[in-house]
Amino acid sequence: MTDSVFEPRGIAGWLILPAIGIAFAPLGLLVSIAKDILPAFGDDVWPLLVNPGSPIYHPLWAPIIIFELVADIAMVIASLVVLVMFFRKSRHAPRVIVIWLAALLVVQIVDLLLTRQIPAVASQVEFDDFRDLLRSAVVAAIWIPYFLVSRRVKNTFTE
Repeated sequence: MTDSVFEPRGIAGWLILPAIGIAFAPLGLLVSIAKDILPAFGDDVWPLLVNPGSPIYHPLWAPIIIFELVADIAMVIASLVVLVMFFRKSRHAPRVIVIWLAALLVVQIVDLLLTRQIPAVASQVEFDDFRDLLRSAVVAAIWIPYFLVSRRVKNTFTE
């Protein structure tokens, strides 16, 4: 028989690690958008990517870049929802966090698969892309099960 007084609860223990990640996620996603996506819309880059006469033109550039922008904006919005739900200790937070972590991984996989359809990109092995994908997969592999089975999570997210 366990006494509920001794049950783990609150944002403590291992739950501190995802709390830190969730707190900084919106900022990290915004920095990624500013650094990796928005420059492609510049006057000196966008015409080269979408003009069929350009030496670096490929018909997938525009849809992929727009997909990346829309997906990342959606992930920023989702991360803000996750942030609010997490720190309000909403009972729906664990499920939303699981969906968000899975969505982040899926978006990264889809983006990597799409960009590899462009020969100029496919010919370059970018270890950063695979490192980031591996990091996201490890994060999902650790924290999704944690949010699904942890007693601390069950006892903390009750509002």
